[in-house]
Amino acid sequence: RFASAARSAAPTSARIAAAAASSQRVVPPSQLMIQARALACDMLSVLPHMLIAYKKVIDEGYATTFSDGMAIERARADANNGAISPEEIESRREAVRTRAHNQK
Repeated sequence: RFASAARSAAPTSARIAAAAASSQRVVPPSQLMIQARALACDMLSVLPHMLIAYKKVIDEGYATTFSDGMAIERARADANNGAISPEEIESRREAVRTRAHNQK
Protein backbone atom coordinates (compact mmCIF):
# COMPACT_ATOMS: atom_id res chain seq x y z
CA ARG A 1 0.00 0.00 0.00
CA PHE A 2 1.20 3.51 -0.84
CA ALA A 3 0.39 5.03 2.56
CA SER A 4 2.31 2.44 4.55
CA ALA A 5 5.25 2.63 2.15
CA ALA A 6 5.28 6.40 2.45
CA ARG A 7 5.24 6.20 6.24
CA SER A 8 8.09 3.72 6.37
CA ALA A 9 10.20 5.92 4.09
CA ALA A 10 9.21 9.14 5.86
CA PRO A 11 11.99 11.61 6.67
CA THR A 12 12.93 11.75 10.34
CA SER A 13 13.58 15.48 10.40
CA ALA A 14 11.15 18.33 9.84
CA ARG A 15 13.83 20.21 7.92
CA ILE A 16 14.41 17.20 5.64
CA ALA A 17 10.65 16.93 5.09
CA ALA A 18 10.47 20.61 4.15
CA ALA A 19 13.42 20.28 1.80
CA ALA A 20 11.80 17.24 0.18
CA ALA A 21 8.56 19.23 -0.21
CA SER A 22 6.64 16.72 1.90
CA SER A 23 5.67 19.45 4.35
CA GLN A 24 4.48 22.96 3.71
CA ARG A 25 6.59 24.68 6.34
CA VAL A 26 8.54 24.12 9.53
CA VAL A 27 7.62 26.00 12.68
CA PRO A 28 9.21 26.05 16.13
CA PRO A 29 7.50 23.82 18.70
CA SER A 30 6.14 26.87 20.54
CA GLN A 31 4.25 27.88 17.37
CA LEU A 32 2.96 24.46 16.38
CA MET A 33 -0.53 24.64 17.93
CA ILE A 34 -0.99 28.26 16.87
CA GLN A 35 -0.13 27.38 13.27
CA ALA A 36 -2.22 24.18 13.37
CA ARG A 37 -5.26 26.13 14.55
CA ALA A 38 -4.71 28.80 11.89
CA LEU A 39 -4.55 26.09 9.23
CA ALA A 40 -7.72 24.48 10.59
CA CYS A 41 -9.52 27.84 10.46
CA ASP A 42 -8.34 28.33 6.89
CA MET A 43 -9.64 24.87 5.94
CA LEU A 44 -13.01 25.73 7.48
CA SER A 45 -13.24 28.92 5.40
CA VAL A 46 -13.68 26.98 2.14
CA LEU A 47 -17.01 25.70 0.88
CA PRO A 48 -17.99 22.97 3.36
CA HIS A 49 -19.04 20.43 0.73
CA MET A 50 -15.72 20.94 -1.10
CA LEU A 51 -13.69 20.31 2.06
CA ILE A 52 -15.61 17.10 2.75
CA ALA A 53 -15.24 15.92 -0.85
CA TYR A 54 -11.53 16.79 -0.95
CA LYS A 55 -10.80 14.98 2.32
CA LYS A 56 -12.64 11.94 0.96
CA VAL A 57 -10.49 11.93 -2.19
CA ILE A 58 -7.35 12.15 -0.04
CA ASP A 59 -8.46 9.29 2.21
CA GLU A 60 -9.42 7.07 -0.71
CA GLY A 61 -6.21 7.89 -2.56
CA TYR A 62 -4.00 7.06 0.40
CA ALA A 63 -5.80 3.74 0.83
CA THR A 64 -4.53 2.53 -2.54
CA THR A 65 -1.52 2.80 -4.81
CA PHE A 66 -0.24 6.17 -5.98
CA SER A 67 -1.34 5.45 -9.55
CA ASP A 68 -4.85 4.43 -8.49
CA GLY A 69 -5.03 7.41 -6.14
CA MET A 70 -4.22 9.77 -8.99
CA ALA A 71 -6.89 8.09 -11.12
CA ILE A 72 -9.44 8.62 -8.33
CA GLU A 73 -8.46 12.28 -8.10
CA ARG A 74 -8.72 12.78 -11.89
CA ALA A 75 -12.13 11.06 -12.09
CA ARG A 76 -13.55 13.20 -9.25
CA ALA A 77 -12.10 16.39 -10.72
CA ASP A 78 -13.59 15.62 -14.13
CA ALA A 79 -17.00 14.86 -12.62
CA ASN A 80 -17.00 18.01 -10.47
CA ASN A 81 -15.64 20.32 -13.13
CA GLY A 82 -18.34 19.34 -15.58
CA ALA A 83 -21.03 20.43 -13.12
CA ILE A 84 -19.69 23.94 -12.46
CA SER A 85 -20.54 26.99 -14.55
CA PRO A 86 -17.84 29.44 -15.69
CA GLU A 87 -19.40 32.06 -13.41
CA GLU A 88 -19.12 29.75 -10.41
CA ILE A 89 -15.48 29.01 -11.25
CA GLU A 90 -14.70 32.73 -11.36
CA SER A 91 -16.56 33.28 -8.08
CA ARG A 92 -14.56 30.53 -6.39
CA ARG A 93 -11.31 31.80 -7.89
CA GLU A 94 -12.01 35.25 -6.46
CA ALA A 95 -12.78 33.73 -3.05
CA VAL A 96 -9.40 31.95 -3.11
CA ARG A 97 -7.64 35.19 -4.04
CA THR A 98 -9.37 37.01 -1.19
CA ARG A 99 -8.47 34.28 1.31
CA ALA A 100 -4.84 34.34 0.16
CA HIS A 101 -4.71 38.13 0.43
CA ASN A 102 -6.17 38.04 3.95
CA GLN A 103 -3.57 35.50 5.08
CA LYS A 104 -0.64 37.83 4.37
